[in-house]
Amino acid sequence: MTLILFGRVVEGIGVGCSSFSCPIYASEIAPTKLRGMLSGFMQMTVVSGLFIANIVNLLLKNHKLGWRISNGLILIAPIAIMIGIFFCPETPRWLFKNKGRESAEKSLKRIRGTKDVTGELDAIADAMEDEGNQVSIKELFTTKVMLKRLGIGMGMHILQQATGINPIFTFGGIIYESVLGQGIVALLVLSGANLLSTIPALFLFDRLGRRNLLIYGGLAMVVGHLVAATVFVTGCSQVDKIINGTNVTEKVVNCETSSGILMLVFTAIFVGCFAISWGPIAWIYAAEIFPLNVRASAVSLTTGSNWFMVVYVY
Repeated sequence: MTLILFGRVVEGIGVGCSSFSCPIYASEIAPTKLRGMLSGFMQMTVVSGLFIANIVNLLLKNHKLGWRISNGLILIAPIAIMIGIFFCPETPRWLFKNKGRESAEKSLKRIRGTKDVTGELDAIADAMEDEGNQVSIKELFTTKVMLKRLGIGMGMHILQQATGINPIFTFGGIIYESVLGQGIVALLVLSGANLLSTIPALFLFDRLGRRNLLIYGGLAMVVGHLVAATVFVTGCSQVDKIINGTNVTEKVVNCETSSGILMLVFTAIFVGCFAISWGPIAWIYAAEIFPLNVRASAVSLTTGSNWFMVVYVY
């Protein structure tokens, strides 16, 4: 158990670092017209991993070494990342600021696959001149404009987690095991809805706009939550069950199969609407609203608020 806990701490540090560096990296290397899609692709990789993990868990649920094999297969992802990161170029904006125009030009040519990058380099130079020098974290909290943007970024991440998306995937298996008797299958359905809904989201970010997706996605999430909760209250009951003929009882949920299925359907609707709006856009938005001279510090703070809210919700 000590090794498991230690490993989880190390893994958590890695996830924390990648969760703020990946959106920044994507926003800085992506062409303007594809920035939303490429920045949101981080969410696509997350939901794909979640879906694959649920398939693996379903296949291994009756295996005596199931959880050990499952944890062993997880190693594939970090090993792939460790190898793949050496083939990724540094972002042109960072190189321009720290190593000069020539290094940025070389990187940009590699990323764009063309030698004609003069216009984009000039745009980067103009933007950096307007943004000025690196801003300290203290200035981030004392400058009115930056403080407002920081409030928006952190607020979006806090509200994203306040929707309850993580508890659904963490405790959804236990809940639907009680409601339907098929906890792992229910998680597979929910993670599948998550994955399938993220695919069209990648193409809608830049077409419909971030704000529209947040508004309409949020309204649809409310409907999903509200109907699922209403069905649970009206179609399910809780009874006390005696354990092995003793005086000890446990709470057991009794639901009609139709009620359980309806709950799962509307929970899947909630998850799907989350995946097309608040799930990826919170990461995209925070990476886009800050200038380069403060972006790394600001995005690290918005990401920190996301994980803080995860802990708080649990």
